[in-house]
Amino acid sequence: MKLVRRDFLKAAGLSGVGLALQGCGKTTPEPEPYSTLAGGTAETWIETACSLCAGSCGIRVRSIRGNAIKVEALPGDPPEYKGICPRAHAMLQLLYDPDRLDGPRVSYGRKGEPSWEPATWSEAVRRIAATMNDLRARGQAHSVVAIASSGTDLAATATRRFLSAYGSPNHVECVDGWVLAGRLAAHRLCGVWGDFVPDWSKVRFILSLGSPLLDASPHTHSFLSALGGFRRGREGERGKWIQAEARYSVSAAKADEWVPIVPGTEGVLALGLARSLLDSGQVAASEAMSPLRRHLANGYAAARVERIAGVPAGTVERLARALLEARSAVVLPPEGGPMTENSVSTVTAIHALNALIGAFGTRGPMRLVPAGEVFDLGPVTLDDVAKEGLAVPPILPGVGPAGEPCLPVSLLARASRPNVVLLLDAASLRSLAPVERNRLHAWLDRIPLVVSFSSYLDETASHADLVLPASTPLESWNVFRRIETGRAVLQRPAVAPFRDTRQPVEVLIDVARELGGTAAAAFPSGSWRDLVSRQVAAAFPGPRTDAVPNLAFAFPREFPAPPGEGRAEEGTLLLYPYGGIMDSRGIAANAPWLLESFGLLLRERWKPWAEIHPETAARLGIRDGDMARLESPHGAIRIRARFWEGIRPDVIAAPLGIGGSGCGQWSANRGDEVLALAGDERDADTGALATAGIRVQVTRG
Repeated sequence: MKLVRRDFLKAAGLSGVGLALQGCGKTTPEPEPYSTLAGGTAETWIETACSLCAGSCGIRVRSIRGNAIKVEALPGDPPEYKGICPRAHAMLQLLYDPDRLDGPRVSYGRKGEPSWEPATWSEAVRRIAATMNDLRARGQAHSVVAIASSGTDLAATATRRFLSAYGSPNHVECVDGWVLAGRLAAHRLCGVWGDFVPDWSKVRFILSLGSPLLDASPHTHSFLSALGGFRRGREGERGKWIQAEARYSVSAAKADEWVPIVPGTEGVLALGLARSLLDSGQVAASEAMSPLRRHLANGYAAARVERIAGVPAGTVERLARALLEARSAVVLPPEGGPMTENSVSTVTAIHALNALIGAFGTRGPMRLVPAGEVFDLGPVTLDDVAKEGLAVPPILPGVGPAGEPCLPVSLLARASRPNVVLLLDAASLRSLAPVERNRLHAWLDRIPLVVSFSSYLDETASHADLVLPASTPLESWNVFRRIETGRAVLQRPAVAPFRDTRQPVEVLIDVARELGGTAAAAFPSGSWRDLVSRQVAAAFPGPRTDAVPNLAFAFPREFPAPPGEGRAEEGTLLLYPYGGIMDSRGIAANAPWLLESFGLLLRERWKPWAEIHPETAARLGIRDGDMARLESPHGAIRIRARFWEGIRPDVIAAPLGIGGSGCGQWSANRGDEVLALAGDERDADTGALATAGIRVQVTRG
């Protein structure tokens, strides 16, 4: 049966992206005016920012008698966007989650078998400071490690300042694998460690090679803001969007065309398109592109692309003509999708294609924003101990060309053993595959003092000595920088702390003052709130944006095709684990609104499922709704099978973010987690776990 987009949208109950913009489930009715409520206390509206993704969208929060009751978009921030996504609405459930810890906990049991007792914040600060002072006295300041998510926020800058003043070079930023791949590709192509960012105001044509733009891309927030203008914002001109992906996702449903592709072969398709463009003779390739020409001479004709990527040769030629004829086109890599074993080569190939179609340069829609420190808190005074500690090589160098402290969190277990580990964003560890999580926990068990900043006594907390409950976004102070615009965005509390929680950076400042010396001198006076206020008052420079008019292409090795030329082996299917805008891993793992609304296309919720083509299911004797067994060389899971015509017959897809141990009553024991099927195959350049194209055997039961 042919899948027609209009019919699909009617059947699925989607109207464009309205569901993503309006939130989860039924529209929440407007609260009664405060004057009709008992007590009649005047309402307040607080303008702040959401921090559940990189977008840092402006929001305003309605509060009555000090209780937050509604979150909505901040008008005009950004100007084009009139709504917020479901994650922002779910911040209310994070705030009032009954499973959140109500104060610090200390374990008196063994690692992995904790015996928790309540503690005070002052006791926790003194214990951390006493251990760190002892290490300093023994010349081991370098053995303290702080692990945090990557972010262009003031708290990250303050954390680096704390460690420098103390004398440790080990501030580790755990960065998404595709973000690392993009930065390594930028350095390979342009000699710049930075992020490629589309300027949506200039884009007229999008070819997305696996980028889940409305699902889980790093650009989801900015694209949602610009989508209306891209489609209807220009007189007599409608932007065109083609989505190449293994499954018919929310992004594919909104696009003009869906092109099914074998997972992990997006780079092959990009090189095939580049060869078709060069063979046409209508593209003016500069001398700088001669390495690309030589590389394409090794193959990548449309017929070979069809064999590897599963995209018909005629479609490859047609897409190449569309890129040739389009004005202001961009090709997007699969950032946000499952990682491959050749991610940097994939992103390099795709941006080489962007250069070929003129996406770079002063008039092109693609920019390069260098990564680096955003905020300036002034110089740090170092004593001899700090200087000696900072001179020691980091326990695990980052993957950047200059040793930038950026790496996938899965590589932490390869580091030598430190004496103190501060898990500043323990929630991010919930997204690890079981094979990675088990290895990380074994590493933590060998460390004398592990401090986990977490709102829950989750699986990782059981391997910590101290668990310090972190404040939610609606209780926090911070300043963010939006990567697309460079604009500073203030986050401030909408309510007083609902429980006895604190921000990790607040605790580090208190530890610094307990330590004394240069650590205390780095934060001489005032609170974390005062530091935020001073930074907001200071001049804030926008980011330097390179127009990248000249690219030095470099392909140091043959572009590696996936094993078996990308096709599933006999008797197996290719697993496609995917994220989505409802993906509740990390800080929002226990938000029932997200779990209730998770499966937008199949209207699935609460428990994991696997999407399988009806013809494939019939061949395997599986009916719609049956329990199926998925087995890889590394593990097996049981999961409910759902028929879905919007998927390649050689692929089986399953969502991330549901299943596993969870961290509260709504997320725990929801079924097996799909990443239990992952082994230890990794991307060659970033070290990130490769999850695209895992071969699985599927049987009923």
